[in-house]
Order: sequence, then C-alpha cells, then structure tokens
Amino acid sequence: MRVECACGKITNLADKYAGKKIRCPSCKEVIQVPDESIVEEKAVAATLKSKMLARREPEDDDDEEDHPRPRRKVKKQESFLSQYGLYLGIGGAVLAIVAIVVVIVLTRKTSEPDTTVADKPKDKPVVVPPKKDGVGQPVDKDRPVGDQGKEAPIRQDGWKTITSRDGGFSIDFPPIGHVSEQVDGLADSPLRSFKYYLAVPGVKNCWYQATAYIFTIGDASTPIEAAKTEYTRASGRTVVRESEVTVKGNRGWEIVSKNRDGTTRVRGFVIKNRSYLVTVDNVDKLPEKDVDKFFDSLSFP
Repeated sequence: MRVECACGKITNLADKYAGKKIRCPSCKEVIQVPDESIVEEKAVAATLKSKMLARREPEDDDDEEDHPRPRRKVKKQESFLSQYGLYLGIGGAVLAIVAIVVVIVLTRKTSEPDTTVADKPKDKPVVVPPKKDGVGQPVDKDRPVGDQGKEAPIRQDGWKTITSRDGGFSIDFPPIGHVSEQVDGLADSPLRSFKYYLAVPGVKNCWYQATAYIFTIGDASTPIEAAKTEYTRASGRTVVRESEVTVKGNRGWEIVSKNRDGTTRVRGFVIKNRSYLVTVDNVDKLPEKDVDKFFDSLSFP
C-alpha cells in the first residue's frame, strides 16, 4: 500500500503495517497508516470514478464540438489597457516635471537685473611673470613663458633677436612667421633642451631651427656628434661642403649635405657642458642672403 505524508513524501508499505503508526523517512513525523479495509474501499472508489469519467469523455467532446467555448480575450484586453494607462501616467509625469523646470529657468532669467556693457567692469590684462626654472629665465620680455615641453609662440616684428631661455645663445629669425619655443626636461633633469623653430610658409619640410642642449650628467658632445654623423653618413645623403667655423673664440663645424628631399645646412658647437645645433632645411628653396644672415647672427653671450 502507498501512504502519503503531509510533507509530500510517498512511502510504499507492506500490508502488515495497515492500521499502525510509522515515522516518515523524510520529515520524521508520525503517520497513521490507514486500515487495510479502508485502503481497499478507497481503491475501489478511485477505480469506479475513473471508469465514470472515461464514459463521460465522448459526451464532453460532443458538447465541445456543438458548443465551442469562446476564447477569453477579456483579460488580455484588460492587461493591455492597464499597461497603456501606466505608460500614459509615466509620460504625463515626465512632461509635468519638464514643464516645471522650464518655468523655473524662465523665471530666473526674467528676475535677473539687466546689465549693459557700460556697467560691466573691463577685464584687466593678465600679466604672466617670467618663470625661474633653476637654469635661467627668458630675456625677451615680449615673449610669454611656455610650459615645460609645450610650444609657446613668440611675437616678433621684422628680424627679431631671440635669446634662449637659459641665456646660452641668441640668434636672429627672419620676418616670415612666428617663432615657437619648445622646452624639454625639468630644472633638475640630467639633460634639458631649448628649441626655437620657424616653419617657412609655402615650403614643405623647410625649417629654421636653433637648439641648446644642457647636460648636468654625461657628455655634452653626444647630440652634436650624432647630428654630424647623420648629416654626413646617413644613407642617401651626399656631403656638399664640410668646414670649421669659429664664433667668439668657440670652434665648431658646418656641414652642407643633400638628399632627395633637399639640401640641409647645419652648424654645431660644444661649449663646456652645453652643445648648440643650428639647422636650416631645404636651403636651396630659400634666399641665400636670409640663410647666411640667420647663421651669422648666432652668438654666445
């Protein structure tokens, strides 16, 4: 016989347990096993019930064919209407909030006093003091102070003498554009550089450049020797002229070389812990007198 506990556990028992009490193997609750006669009566009743249902099934099928049950669409329609109403409610609330915000903004604007241009105070010019960086500071007062490693445009009128930020050299740039300054390295770095360059308008890859390298550790001649090697031994480059030059007792060298991109003229100097490099690219596309004036204006104060 089969006995079902309140916890849902079904246990198969031998007939000898009929009318006795057992403990559920799952929840350990005590179960009263029904008498064998009661079990038999329930089994007979279940059998009769199943037979009666089997006889009535054809009649139910006929009834369903003669009178098909209508599909219940009311709940779906009610569900759709309720969702639609919910969306409308949310949309209305959002529109109301937006309208309130617009009204508040417009009210504030209208309540602010109207100030004319004459009433507003004039902006005072911002004065940027020269930056003391531990090595030197700008000599040119018209030049704004640039940040480390960033380009700072320099105003000029005609040929303008540019003095490097470290005060190590000065040179004249032609009046064809704006000279830019680039500073790399901090005051306590083992190597700092100050680069000044001017792009020639309308000429591709054509630059006037002057760079100072300051070494606190290492050999100051390293960048100069590297540049000399590049302009004399680089693949595809031909040396046109190589000579020695002297500026205020400081000896250096000058090289003119060319490749398929054009002709380059470069000068290099090593003075104590500093090295200086002056370069003009594509000199064959520039007035020779301007190039000569640029190189000849290099000075070491």
